[in-house]
Amino acid sequence: MKLIISIFLIFALAASINAQANCGTCEMIVGMIEGYVSSNASIALIEKELDLFCDFIQSAQCKQIVDQYVPQIVNYVVNGYTPKEICTMIGMCSSKLAAVVAPQANQLCSVCLLVCQVGESWLAQNTTEKQVIAILEAYPCSFFPANLEAACDQFTEQYVPAAVEWLVKNEDPQTVCNQLGLC
Repeated sequence: MKLIISIFLIFALAASINAQANCGTCEMIVGMIEGYVSSNASIALIEKELDLFCDFIQSAQCKQIVDQYVPQIVNYVVNGYTPKEICTMIGMCSSKLAAVVAPQANQLCSVCLLVCQVGESWLAQNTTEKQVIAILEAYPCSFFPANLEAACDQFTEQYVPAAVEWLVKNEDPQTVCNQLGLC
């Protein structure tokens, strides 16, 4: 019986970590869309720019959000909803998860989670630690909305080598960002 409960808890924890990563990715994309909306970009331009971003970070989930939800997200942004509210409404965050994640939702935390996800995907392709550090240090922070660009620059300058070192040791992005004191 203890084994069954332990297995259930492991799967529940894994699902929770995955949900947090999905929620964080969604909130980051919504933040980027907010920047594009504030500069009066068209939906076609937003989709094009976000497709390039998703290709760069090699995230299937990012592509899914862009392919399925950009017009809907733009509408929500125009109507004044927050990223957490929008991601909850489109099903990428649960209202329970949003409440749990809310205290951590600072700019460096969001940037850290996303950049670590990118690093993790590069490492999965057998890219060397040095190569991943070089890729992440050259990370195009211009992809981020203006309000997150400075946080991205700060993260890439101060935290990339340590983050990659933990990713190489198979730490997940949330754990890495917690260890760096950013989440």
